[in-house]
Amino acid sequence: MQSYKEKFDYKKISSISGYAWLFLVLNQEEVGTRLALSKNYVKHLPMFRDFLELQRHSYKMTYIYQKLADKYKMHHDSVKRVICRMLRTVEL
Repeated sequence: MQSYKEKFDYKKISSISGYAWLFLVLNQEEVGTRLALSKNYVKHLPMFRDFLELQRHSYKMTYIYQKLADKYKMHHDSVKRVICRMLRTVEL
């Protein structure tokens, strides 16, 4: 499991400036490639929201991945891969 020195600020996920939004619109394919994400990952947004909610309750990551795997009928490694890709950040 990956560990971080500081606790991740999930509030940053839901905020974006107008400039950043326009940049993403114009460069969405390049940004998606760098993040290893495609538009098909949209189907995982409900699972990611559930992940954030479980994180807020301070559950252990192993429990979170297994709970989401059971709920969304996926292998826990697949859940972990999707979540890790959605949390990934890249320089633009």
